[in-house]
Amino acid sequence: MIWEAKVRCRQTFLIAVIAMSLLASCAAESEQERIEQADFHYKLANGYFYENQIVMALRELTQSLELNPDHPDAHHLMGFVFFGRKEYATAERHFRKALTLRGGFHEARSNLAAVLMATRRWAEAITVLDPLLSETLYATPWVAHNNVAYCHAKLEHSSEALRHYRLAIMHNPEFCLGYNNLGALYQTLGQADLAIEYLERATARCGQYPEPHFHLGEIYAAMGELEQSRSAFRSCYQAAPQTPYGRRCRRRM
Repeated sequence: MIWEAKVRCRQTFLIAVIAMSLLASCAAESEQERIEQADFHYKLANGYFYENQIVMALRELTQSLELNPDHPDAHHLMGFVFFGRKEYATAERHFRKALTLRGGFHEARSNLAAVLMATRRWAEAITVLDPLLSETLYATPWVAHNNVAYCHAKLEHSSEALRHYRLAIMHNPEFCLGYNNLGALYQTLGQADLAIEYLERATARCGQYPEPHFHLGEIYAAMGELEQSRSAFRSCYQAAPQTPYGRRCRRRM
């Protein structure tokens, strides 16, 4: 009788172990299915986003994050959508979550800094961007240097701003925005010759970029070179007549 009881106990134990194993296996399969479904909805959202179907993209992203709240790409794209809608607090929350989930998510870091810049949190943006400056695998270091420079310029750290703008164009000698921003900073500092030099480099590389033409027009006007000033404003307007700079330049022609 004792032996039979022991056998029955062993059988009961084995059945329990098998049942637990089956439950664990089913749970793992269910979790894997949720992760795969979340990724499927993220991919749909990504497609909708690039087709400019933003409402559909948001619907799919919401489903993706309901299935897998730790999907870094879904958080990043959600942040990008809300950033475009100027809902900065929501965008910031999603970018920070994406960066927490994937520490080396350079695009999320860059876009988080863009939100901070849009909300005029210059020093905080510099701190966020700083790791990208020494990241050898970051594909667009000139963008990070340009943004750090812009923040330093807003904080009136002129020497740091100049240094990072120069590094931006060193990394990418065709970076028109960097030349424009460097020229505009020299304009602010009252160094007209250097301002003209870098602004002309911007216009030589990107003739349809209106902002450097506008700055040149202002500099020449301040110098009393009215014909050159009108010519610069005319080029600005012709480059982009329907933009804010184009309209400002039209009034100055």
